[in-house]
Amino acid sequence: MVQISTDDHPLPLSTCWLCWIAVPTGDQAGVMATLGLTRSRSVTFAEATDVIEDDGHAGTDGLARVYVSPELDGWTLVIGPWCDPCNDETSDEMLRLCADLSTRYGQAQAYYYGMQGDGSAWLIAEDGAVVRRYCETGAPDEDAIFTLGQPLPLER
Repeated sequence: MVQISTDDHPLPLSTCWLCWIAVPTGDQAGVMATLGLTRSRSVTFAEATDVIEDDGHAGTDGLARVYVSPELDGWTLVIGPWCDPCNDETSDEMLRLCADLSTRYGQAQAYYYGMQGDGSAWLIAEDGAVVRRYCETGAPDEDAIFTLGQPLPLER
């Protein structure tokens, strides 16, 4: 796990496949503890964007690292392929972890975005329960397996 340095400036992320968890808190250490993240080291946003891009193309090898931001507009972001809410390998873990984070911080959200027309997915947890998980990746049978809950007002 790599922490983004707090003395750096955020940069926009643009990668083929981007997965992240967003938690409305500045409690970086608490988010890391809830997720069971260990062995952190600081990097700049520029360094993190390069590694996020590389890990997004690495397949399962990219599941070993995540990047934890300092507080950004009241939110802490955890970025990396492991955060995918609809990945066969991590989806159950993301359900549990987002529910745990939302118990502690009121809500937690996990996202996937495929810049190459690969679709998107989201998971929304509030007060310890998953409210919605939705996938739109172009594989209707697989997307249906991961979809939970009723459409959010924004989806309608």
